[in-house]
Amino acid sequence: FVMEREIPLSPEALFDLLADPNEWPKWFPDMNAMRWISPEPERGKVGALRRADTGSGDVLEHFVAWDRGRRLAFFAEKMTTPLVSEFFEDYVITPLGAGRSKLVWTVGFLPRLPFRPLMFAIRPRFAKMFDAGADALVRYASARA
Repeated sequence: FVMEREIPLSPEALFDLLADPNEWPKWFPDMNAMRWISPEPERGKVGALRRADTGSGDVLEHFVAWDRGRRLAFFAEKMTTPLVSEFFEDYVITPLGAGRSKLVWTVGFLPRLPFRPLMFAIRPRFAKMFDAGADALVRYASARA
């Protein structure tokens, strides 16, 4: 899934919002809680671990890109959801000037073998959840701006 949105925040402010585990439950509809697993000195860089407790299951996020104001990406090191075996999110931020940014949020996953025949029904649910999340991020950022 690829969601593209204009966000009324500077690239650095948008990155900081996406990087902060305390912010996610405030805007992403499926997020119950999020917290760092990595100790303080290892946070905020490639290799950091963060846990997301979502309505779809718990995810241990392993960061593979951490470039403040430009890009944030992780893969799911572990997941409790039975639906997918691999999961990845990539956030690319482009400055638009005047305190605005373009966000390209890409989500990729590989369904577990038993669920692959059901993807015609599962995929639209995931698409709706992430699209609604992108819209919620715009609303949340607009209220903060």
